[in-house]
Amino acid sequence: MNYGLYIKKKLKEESDCKYKDFSAKLTPTNQIIIGARIPYVKSLAKETAKREDWLDCLKSIETTSLEETIIYGCIAGYAKTDDQTRFDILREFIPKIDNWASCDTVVSTLKFMKRNQTESWNFLRPYFESPKEFEVRFAFVSALCHFINKDYLKKIFDEINTFSNDGYYAKMAVAWTIATAMAKYKEETLDFLRQAALTPELRKMTCRKITDSFRIDNETKDIIKNLK
Repeated sequence: MNYGLYIKKKLKEESDCKYKDFSAKLTPTNQIIIGARIPYVKSLAKETAKREDWLDCLKSIETTSLEETIIYGCIAGYAKTDDQTRFDILREFIPKIDNWASCDTVVSTLKFMKRNQTESWNFLRPYFESPKEFEVRFAFVSALCHFINKDYLKKIFDEINTFSNDGYYAKMAVAWTIATAMAKYKEETLDFLRQAALTPELRKMTCRKITDSFRIDNETKDIIKNLK
């Protein structure tokens, strides 16, 4: 059987109508939603990545559904391969993203970016400045998941300072990135926020992300409210 058809079959077997309807409300997308739960979708990606012929299998996977697209992207994180091959897969995957779920689910599997920071950051840089909402989101979610450390904090802030995308999900990713930085590097992030030229909308979104975070103390939240 064609491996792509095998994946479709396995996903349809795990389809849950109620979960499908729930996902459709939560995840605006032009793709088909089959209704398989994310842990199962990721398990299929892991299963595929363990095969000796995983690259051929990857090429046969259609990306017409949300779930298939997630599998395609997750294989970049799960396969035992060199990082250049991972980047090649991601270059194919990123233009397919049209929703937050496929973006964020795949980014969470890209652990290799923490190991190979220099090349991974260079790979991400063009996406920070993309005119496409979800390409920008991919870059910032990757930054908040894998690059919030002393070596890259200023670089992340520099990208935020030049951010201009008007897409809601791109802006929310920036707000989330700042909130994540605040939890780990409070003083540096406060200094950044005091001088950053954020739009009123983005500053409001950032404030909301910070005040909603359980990782940030109430004293810091009060400071942020006064910075609005």
